[in-house]
Amino acid sequence: TLNILPKHNNHLYNWYDTDTLALSPNPYVSSVDSGNFICCLVALKEGLREFQWENPLIKNLITRIEKIIDETNLGIFFDKGKNLFSIGIDPKDNKLSVNHYDMLMSEARMLSYYAIGKRIVPKKHWQHLSRTMKKYKNYSGCVSYSGTFFEFFMPELLLKSKYGSLAYESLKYCIYCQKERGSKENLPFGISESGFYSFDNNLNYQYKANGVERVGLRKGLNDDYIVSPYSSYLGLQLDMNSAYNNLERLKKYGTMGIHGHYEAIDFTTEKQSGAIIKSYMAHHVGM
Repeated sequence: TLNILPKHNNHLYNWYDTDTLALSPNPYVSSVDSGNFICCLVALKEGLREFQWENPLIKNLITRIEKIIDETNLGIFFDKGKNLFSIGIDPKDNKLSVNHYDMLMSEARMLSYYAIGKRIVPKKHWQHLSRTMKKYKNYSGCVSYSGTFFEFFMPELLLKSKYGSLAYESLKYCIYCQKERGSKENLPFGISESGFYSFDNNLNYQYKANGVERVGLRKGLNDDYIVSPYSSYLGLQLDMNSAYNNLERLKKYGTMGIHGHYEAIDFTTEKQSGAIIKSYMAHHVGM
């Protein structure tokens, strides 16, 4: 299926119709999504290598995966003038977006690391990623743009931050501030990008990045309180007991459905009971 999907310079577009495989309206080519896709394929390839002696067909699959990796040029997203990755390309005019991934603590961390490791971009790119810091009580760390669990913890699924490093301390700072925000509201913690309790004309849940002000730069992050269970699953990597207990607490609010935890619970207007977003998003369930 991947081979027959329409592409832009060998990059997958962001959205397709899953019935027809046709491009969805307003197509876009995203640097972070392409980068994370390639990193996941690398992880898949290395995992398959452990089992190739059991089945000769696995070797054929590895060859196909390597072909996709080799033909996907992540360098087309790199802005050499700024030494940063643009957020993507608009295929209508084939131009880089003016906005960039410019923070160390962002969902593009894997893209940057992989591109440097493969010598697609220079090592100095890593130094151009912002390390803007904040401090709260006895903790401090680098912040992200939106203060989401996703920005901090998603890359950790494949790219582990070394114990005691600036990135590791930033993860500790993030989870501490997230827990403190929950404690202050007497609610479960775990705020990230997710669906929330608002609908479009077709009654689809709306979606946005929700974060915590102490770990983000964007204005108004504390205006809403929307908890996504997948945040706790990501948090298991660093603070297993707190994350597990938080998931148990979320269950008591009714967040568990037949496929696992629902997308989110919105406490913004219904402070104690919460409005449950009864949907499942593939990459959130996947994480």
